[in-house]
Amino acid sequence: MHHGGTGTPHSFLDSGAFIERRHMSESWFVRKVREGSTLLPQDWDRLVDAHHTRSPGGTFSAFAPARGPAGLSSYETLARAVTQTVEHTSAPGVVVDVACGDGAALAAVLRGPHGLRSGVGVDRSSAELVGARRRLGQDVPLVQGEAGRIPLSTACADAVVCHLGLMLFTDLPRALADIGRLLRPGGTFAAIVEAPPTVPVADSLEYAWGKVLNDFWNSEFDSDLPDLPLDGRFEPAGLAELCRSVSAFSAGATVTDASVSLSLSPEDLWDRFFSGIYLISALTERQKRRLRAMAVTSFRCHAAPDHTVSLHIHLNLLVARRAQPQAMD
Repeated sequence: MHHGGTGTPHSFLDSGAFIERRHMSESWFVRKVREGSTLLPQDWDRLVDAHHTRSPGGTFSAFAPARGPAGLSSYETLARAVTQTVEHTSAPGVVVDVACGDGAALAAVLRGPHGLRSGVGVDRSSAELVGARRRLGQDVPLVQGEAGRIPLSTACADAVVCHLGLMLFTDLPRALADIGRLLRPGGTFAAIVEAPPTVPVADSLEYAWGKVLNDFWNSEFDSDLPDLPLDGRFEPAGLAELCRSVSAFSAGATVTDASVSLSLSPEDLWDRFFSGIYLISALTERQKRRLRAMAVTSFRCHAAPDHTVSLHIHLNLLVARRAQPQAMD
């Protein structure tokens, strides 16, 4: 960058030494992006792990205040879906929360008036499990593990829940098979999943955010945004078909809209929601400050008279039942 008119000497900020130092401060993820390296599935896993180590409880902070048309959060929608299927059981049931994070979804399930009275939380992040222990207390077992290799016994659960975790599983069929293994026959699996992005309406906040992020990325890295690991399997039809391909859920699944909305000031919307996006968390502090300034300036153009802006978050609710064993002839 130049400071001043033609002939003005370069400042230290323009020197190769500064640029090299600035790049050294970047995360491994940003360096791969800047170098144009292909991002592999394990790179996304590493990014997610780093984010949850650095910001445990971030998912709850972002999504807890968001509400759907019925006034429910995504956590409450998930809890209601799974508890309605087991409320008539004669014995207290067991629920397993896979990718439990700080335990918010499991807490929502266990505090409801229904037959699920005990739970187990599973997460690969030790930092998240520390938060789950604070939220859930000492009586709820917590296990470090991940879908596909969950260290729990077969047919140990009446229900399994997963809040915004399915999109993060590299081998999704294997993860679903492992979840099915945990369920007793007739048990319920319920998950909140991110819906694939739709084409945003021009002049909407979602459109403005997409433009800000693309403009930032192009100017910062001289490249397009990396492809996110969210594909057609997360379309409703794709999710149902994926469940049918797993023997435990051969009857398929129902997928319904569970979208929620947030209304906050432009600054709070960035601080509570957008700053926690995995891709953003990999940026340097300088890059985050620059992107925040760009985003807040754009969001203000969409503010209501009360100076708040509203964001619609597209989510789906997946519900599948564990197949009953077929009777012998």
